Amino acid sequence: MSTEQLSRRFSLAEIQAATHYFDYALAVGQGGFGKVYKGMIDNGAIAVAVKRLNSLSKQGAPEFWT
Repeated sequence: MSTEQLSRRFSLAEIQAATHYFDYALAVGQGGFGKVYKGMIDNGAIAVAVKRLNSLSKQGAPEFWT
């Protein structure tokens, strides 16, 4: 399997749709960067975890992206 098949980029609109606009009911955890949400992609066929950076986080954006 190629790297392109293993990684995929999503637009903000796609992420919002997958998480129902970051619905609190879909929050599955919280870490140093912010909340983690359950999302569904590919017409509900695949469950994913979406980490959302909290701008007030003590950890910075560079660490988040790493």
